[in-house]
Amino acid sequence: MDDFFGLEGKAAIVVGGGLGIGESTSLYLARAGCDVAVVDIDAERAERVADKVRALGRKATAIVGDALDPAQAAWIIDKARADLGRLDKLVTIIGIAAFEPTLHMTQSPLRLLPCAAIRASSH
Repeated sequence: MDDFFGLEGKAAIVVGGGLGIGESTSLYLARAGCDVAVVDIDAERAERVADKVRALGRKATAIVGDALDPAQAAWIIDKARADLGRLDKLVTIIGIAAFEPTLHMTQSPLRLLPCAAIRASSH
């Protein structure tokens, strides 16, 4: 891929990068020339995507943490910067999955949905 988007040599952090749209975004950024910090609450998912980024010839780090927790958010950014040497781009793609019929859901997962992305990007 040419440097059409000006991402060659940049470093990006993708919060929620271990699955779905976050995984696709991490891989696209790597193809566009970015080193990528893949952040996810699940270690296996984060490492799997980081391995795919490395296979594309880019530097990658898997970071396990909850960006919705203010105490962890600063640590996540610091670790990504330390592991990649710099940070130029931030992508937040946090999703919440509840694997039960919608009509049987408790209020807990439903209350989180509108707030998750806003809280993650505000730290």
